[in-house]
Amino acid sequence: MRFPSGNSFGNIMQLLFILALQAALACCAGKEKPAGEMIAPKLISYSLSDGTNTYEAQEIRGNCIYVSVPRERDLSHLTADFTYSGVRVFIGKEEQVSGVTTVDLSDSTAPLIYSVVSESGLEVYIMSMCSTFLRYL
Repeated sequence: MRFPSGNSFGNIMQLLFILALQAALACCAGKEKPAGEMIAPKLISYSLSDGTNTYEAQEIRGNCIYVSVPRERDLSHLTADFTYSGVRVFIGKEEQVSGVTTVDLSDSTAPLIYSVVSESGLEVYIMSMCSTFLRYL
């Protein structure tokens, strides 16, 4: 923007414009979120459904998901319901959709490894029927 330079009004307007521009740039500088303020990837809640019953995770501690299900339940076709902070959730390369994607926990030697991805990074959670991750009622 160019103001007439021959009169004092033009000089004052030019000075005010430059000051306003500097103030706006100063206010906007550094507005990007520092790494500590970015949303960290996190699995917040988790449950499994067999179509009839829903089994809530008793806890998500560290990177382990603890869920109890009755022994007689078929673990090969469960629907996972979850909430998370982040952008996407994956098992391997397959994106998971809460309430839609089914999981198979029938193979006790193959834990499910959930990856929660956000702008700030990646967090990995393990769901397995090995050890105490999947508890039977």
